[in-house]
Amino acid sequence: MKNTDPAQTTLLRLPAVLLNRLLGPPLEFPAIKDAMNSSSEQQPDTSGESARGPEAKVPGPAEGGSAAASDETRGVADSAAVARAAAAGGRYRVGFDLGGTKMLSVLYDDQWNEITRRRKRTKSGDAKAGVKRILSIIEDLLKQAEAKPEQVETIGLGCPGPVDLANGVVHEAVNLSWQDVKLKRALESEFPARAEVLNDVDAGVFGEYRFGAAMGARTAVGVFPGTGIGGGCVYDGQVLCGKGISCMEVGHIQVQIDGPRCGCGAYGCLETVASRLAISAEAAKSVYRGEAPALRELAGTDLSDIRSGVIAKAVAAGDVAIEEIVRRAAQQLGRALAGIVHLLAPDVLVLGGGLVEAMPKLWVEEVERTCRKAVMQSYRDVFKVRVAKLGDDSAVLGAAAWAHQANNQKARK
Repeated sequence: MKNTDPAQTTLLRLPAVLLNRLLGPPLEFPAIKDAMNSSSEQQPDTSGESARGPEAKVPGPAEGGSAAASDETRGVADSAAVARAAAAGGRYRVGFDLGGTKMLSVLYDDQWNEITRRRKRTKSGDAKAGVKRILSIIEDLLKQAEAKPEQVETIGLGCPGPVDLANGVVHEAVNLSWQDVKLKRALESEFPARAEVLNDVDAGVFGEYRFGAAMGARTAVGVFPGTGIGGGCVYDGQVLCGKGISCMEVGHIQVQIDGPRCGCGAYGCLETVASRLAISAEAAKSVYRGEAPALRELAGTDLSDIRSGVIAKAVAAGDVAIEEIVRRAAQQLGRALAGIVHLLAPDVLVLGGGLVEAMPKLWVEEVERTCRKAVMQSYRDVFKVRVAKLGDDSAVLGAAAWAHQANNQKARK
């Protein structure tokens, strides 16, 4: 059906404008093989038996390690933590969160005390250059702590897109222009440590399972609304995945048969109606129609300015139309999660991301109410809805913990 409203016609084009502004124009790259490409042979599946590592306290950032929005943030090594690690034999674990806009790497001791961290902006380029940048950041991290590569036991890395967990292959990372990158092999070729690679949302959910909102759960499902909607599941200590590929693409559950076109090419996906980008687009329409005076003052109709915090401020200032948009999005998410409850019976549903952090009460209230109403009577009391606790550290900590667990499972065999 054609859209005859000129305002809507203009505004529906804005998401593409925003993406171009944030990510730059699409880059043309040939299919990229591994930066260390020496063979295309598949490695054997080394996934271990189900096991849950010991629970630990949530690690705190080292002094000077706050994640500032700059091209590079160099943490200051915690001298006391370094001394403790040295006294214990100087064994370290590395966590790495590779995002579309930033890279965050943290060095931990064997008690999950943070030693130091490095944060850099992600640069556009080919896979080979990206892998070299990752290796360089880890090397710098070790230098800050005066640690040697052979003191590193494990390296865990979370990255966007579908991942082969068993073999550490990034099948596709669209925003990075990566395809079939053998990242595990590259890491283990450079460092004498076991390396594990997993999807960044899976890493975030595993972090919450080990150290955050889902501690003690048997089955935890995490959903993180942002530009899209990411999902992950930890079942009995293991990240749920398919054979050779990650799963839990919650954002691409179809919720409207004739809904808006998604970036994946399908129509009516959950992220077309419940992501931050979808909410921002609808909010911009409300501003144009004169329905959201507070948001008009805060951001106008420019999608690049209608961020999670601004949306929360508009709701707090009394923009009823914006609050209704957010509540409808949360209800859509709740209905989608009802299907997941029927399939997996999670005891904890974790909600995270900037939108949820900005309006936690609203999101938990709507998602929980809608989800409980939509599930069968027998399932209404089997789950809890919680807000993620670890913030930006969920993926980097989860990746490090996943690699440590995999290494322990291998040692027991």
